[in-house]
Amino acid sequence: MKINYRRLGNFYDEVYKAKTDGHGNYVCLNCGKNLSFDRRRRRFCSNECYNAFYKVHPLILWSNLRIMCFKRDNYKCRNCGGNFEHSSLHCDHIVPIWKGGDDLDLNNLQTLCEKCHRKKTKDESAERTKIGLNILNGIQKQLDTSPSA
Repeated sequence: MKINYRRLGNFYDEVYKAKTDGHGNYVCLNCGKNLSFDRRRRRFCSNECYNAFYKVHPLILWSNLRIMCFKRDNYKCRNCGGNFEHSSLHCDHIVPIWKGGDDLDLNNLQTLCEKCHRKKTKDESAERTKIGLNILNGIQKQLDTSPSA
């Protein structure tokens, strides 16, 4: 199966990118209902809307994007360049979702071998922990310097 990635990109942009109403509020991709939670993780108001959307747009399912990522990268690890069996490959988010990376954008996915993926995940986990500790330290300093009531 030959994949036209440019065409898929346009399809993705038109169909799956987060949608907003006239006031900048994020809305469910299926029914248009306002979403009151973090839109990077959820684009649907319910499991029913999620299932209904993917019945119409099955191409965007994670399993399909994962295979498309592997094919695009010729089943090679983008980090070390090694060739691996399909079962040894991991589909990795280049920009982590927690940093604002899009969860189902083929342009934000890369093929990594298990070893490289483990190292990248470990490094990102350490970075996320450091950011969290810096936030907690900042809050503690504010509490320590605030005037007592």
